[in-house]
Amino acid sequence: MLSFEQKIKDIIGYFAWIESVVYFQNSFSFTDINISIETLIMKLLNILEIENYENCNIHRVNYPTIDLIDGKREIGIQITSEKTATKIKETLSKNPKVKLKFFILDSKYNPRQITYKDFPGFKVKKDILNFKYLVNQIRIKEENADEVLKLLRQNIIIPINPDTFSKI
Repeated sequence: MLSFEQKIKDIIGYFAWIESVVYFQNSFSFTDINISIETLIMKLLNILEIENYENCNIHRVNYPTIDLIDGKREIGIQITSEKTATKIKETLSKNPKVKLKFFILDSKYNPRQITYKDFPGFKVKKDILNFKYLVNQIRIKEENADEVLKLLRQNIIIPINPDTFSKI
């Protein structure tokens, strides 16, 4: 049985792999990976936030520019690798009736709240999510680590064992 620390390290390995693949594929204008991981992120958020997100692209919910929606609570999430204030502001202005969050496929993105002063309900620290956010949620809710790790192992094949790096 893995220790909690090892589970977190393995999960971080999977997330780092996803971020790297997204970055490199997007740098060559191959953005289909962004769409292909929407359901995975939806499942991760449902596990960790105990929400009921649905993939809008599968269920055809009529919310422009939103990828995931919790229709009951009217919370929408856009999953994107584009980390510009313009992209976020455009999405916020197109969906005034839905509480919006953004899942940025790059954990290095760290915007300032002042940039979004025209959107008083939007809080950068709460409404911009990424893989670091997911790791922090797992650290808060340790009981979910096994389920997250199982989901990642079932859905992602990486060419090396994430544990290999700790042995180099």
